Amino acid sequence: MLIHVAGLVKRGGVWQYRKTIPAKLRPVLGQREIIESLRTGDAVLAQARYLAVHARVERLLAEATAGASPNVAAYTAIKRHKLADPLSPSEIGLDLHLTSMLDPQWSGRVLTPTERAAVEGLLKRREAEQDTSDNPPLSIVFESYFAERNLPSKTVTEWKAVLRRFTVTLGADLPVRSITQAHVRGFKAALLAGKLSGKARLRDRRGTSGAALASRS
Repeated sequence: MLIHVAGLVKRGGVWQYRKTIPAKLRPVLGQREIIESLRTGDAVLAQARYLAVHARVERLLAEATAGASPNVAAYTAIKRHKLADPLSPSEIGLDLHLTSMLDPQWSGRVLTPTERAAVEGLLKRREAEQDTSDNPPLSIVFESYFAERNLPSKTVTEWKAVLRRFTVTLGADLPVRSITQAHVRGFKAALLAGKLSGKARLRDRRGTSGAALASRS
């Protein structure tokens, strides 16, 4: 029995998977639609293959959504271009090309925030660590997670507040592999100290108010 599924269409006797890419992700993926042949004319087999392709495409869109963040775009640009010889002709030529892209008079158009972040990230690629392992700053991990999970705005706001406090406590937006249990314990201690000091200030205010009321009576 054929079940109607959005994106499952038959063309020339062969079933296809089709997915329209959201407008905001088209500059990232460089296309408007994903079309993939399921290589069968059988409806039952097509539906089974559709599920596998759909899961893969949804992962791709989630990664693209994360990449649409300027911060994630910049980090990805650096990670994908580890530098071997910074003075090679190809690298010097790349720097000149990237610099010209930032100037609308040379490139002929204004870059989107995502494109600008990626270009600036490549220009700063030599400042990145030479370690090729994936070790993004904690903020990048959070942004990627928010994009992939499509969380409610309230949840995102709450977690961003926690991230800000954690970063302030650590003194920097550290790479995830550099964060230790000692950092977490220090953050917990800072939170407890903040709660205790807040309670003490509240007691002081209450005590002052009580003393003022007593002096009036």
